Amino acid sequence: MNPSFDPAILVTDGPTMHLISGLCPDCGAVAFPRRRHCPRCSAPTHEHPLPTVGVVRSYCRIALPLPGAEPPVTLVRVELSPQCTVQGVMDGAVDIGDRVALVPRQIDGTDNHTGFGFAGCAS
Repeated sequence: MNPSFDPAILVTDGPTMHLISGLCPDCGAVAFPRRRHCPRCSAPTHEHPLPTVGVVRSYCRIALPLPGAEPPVTLVRVELSPQCTVQGVMDGAVDIGDRVALVPRQIDGTDNHTGFGFAGCAS
């Protein structure tokens, strides 16, 4: 796997990868991408890996090209934890309530970095 397009939010380690959020030790809020201070109470946050499997809460199809994806593209909003929903490109068919897993997506260009998206997974 190529290096992450942004190691502050996506960590790649060999064949594995995970998204990094900010967890507030004071109020428990989770922010993605990570912020240095909690958006709820302003306390300093700690680096916190998000789960790699979540539930689709909404999706839409767009006709615009995105890096590494030919139109039409399906964008999904995935709840990875009760406090954190993340948006990404979906590989394959999807419906609201489907369980999906974080997958690497190659970002085209001269640097060939790894991005992230989602694909269906077993219940």
